[in-house]
Amino acid sequence: MVLSKGSKKTAVLLLILLFVFGALPLTHAAISDGYIYNNQYYAVSFDGEGDAVVRARLTIENTIDQGIERLFLEVPGRIVVYKAVQEHPGFEVIEFEKQLTADSTILILELPHEIRENQTGAIVLLYKISRYAEKDLAGNYNFDFETIVDNEAVLVENVRVAVNVQEGLHLKGGNAEVDYRPDFFSGRALETAASADIIAPEYKQVATGIEYARGHVKTASNLDGFESFHVKGTYGESVIALYLLEIIAGIAAIIVIAALIKSLFYRKSAEETFSSHQTKKREENAGKGFAPDSAARIAGVSFLSAAAVVVYWASSFVFLSVLQNAFYYRFSEMLALLFFVLGVIVSLAALVGPAIYVSSKHGAMEGLLTAIATVVWICNSCNNCAFWACNNFSANNLLLILKKLNCLNQIF
Repeated sequence: MVLSKGSKKTAVLLLILLFVFGALPLTHAAISDGYIYNNQYYAVSFDGEGDAVVRARLTIENTIDQGIERLFLEVPGRIVVYKAVQEHPGFEVIEFEKQLTADSTILILELPHEIRENQTGAIVLLYKISRYAEKDLAGNYNFDFETIVDNEAVLVENVRVAVNVQEGLHLKGGNAEVDYRPDFFSGRALETAASADIIAPEYKQVATGIEYARGHVKTASNLDGFESFHVKGTYGESVIALYLLEIIAGIAAIIVIAALIKSLFYRKSAEETFSSHQTKKREENAGKGFAPDSAARIAGVSFLSAAAVVVYWASSFVFLSVLQNAFYYRFSEMLALLFFVLGVIVSLAALVGPAIYVSSKHGAMEGLLTAIATVVWICNSCNNCAFWACNNFSANNLLLILKKLNCLNQIF
């Protein structure tokens, strides 16, 4: 049978139409493997015991070919659920069950209203995770918050996590703000909301505004349904304790930079010192005695060196005495030990540095006398104005600190 030219065109067109319409069911099946979370909003607050109070709002778009009547949510940690509410379009409490695993809680939600095909629904969860943040040696709490996982979902389009802390605590690296409403993020507020009706102001005060919560905000997009979003951070009572490592690193950097500058300065001085003119001058000073201004130079340099040492120790004692009640006891020991070590470095630098410089310029004898005069000035200053501080703070507190840190076990 021979087809005409027009019949051939018609046959080709029919084949194309059959191919297109045949592919439509395949495409529909590909996008119907699971539903989608349009948004997941979390407002997380940590307290002074490491507990996390979480308010979550999840919006779901049903992209499968049947209604959604039940949700299986995997929540990291051992949780206490205060309330679960479905918004459709009003508010209705959700019945739920919990199943514990090694590291998480499986939350089974029986939705009072199914989310029909091509429709959306919203879920509000209020829960608490005890001891979620771990305390370190400096008294800070370290946390790693994880979002909820739903293995039946194929996509989470947007995630927003706002981390905040209670009043009196500080969040490292974030603009943690205390909400103007009292107990807004506290467990007490969630307990009140759990016992209140869903139309009561106590519940609405906690459940509304989750998507606009302030604090340390992190966002993510286009996550797999089985993928959890992590937000890590550190918080504590003391700002100094939060940034202790940065402070120590900064001090170390200053010391290194100062040492480099000092080495460059002394290298230049050494080149001048070893010139023939300076060598002859040192020999003349050693043979003839000191120049008329030597005594004044020794007194002035030694006085300034001793003053630097006394001012450092006195200011350190006053600073620690004022702030010792503002920190954890363990951190007070660390801070005092840090000031003690820096004081030793400052004292040695003030004693040896100027003496070496004077020796390179005016002879070894004058440098030695400068060091001796510095010690005399320091002792005289301690006897007159810092004797009480040295004996009461340093002799008692610092010695006790070093003992507790096992630094003097071999001596005592």
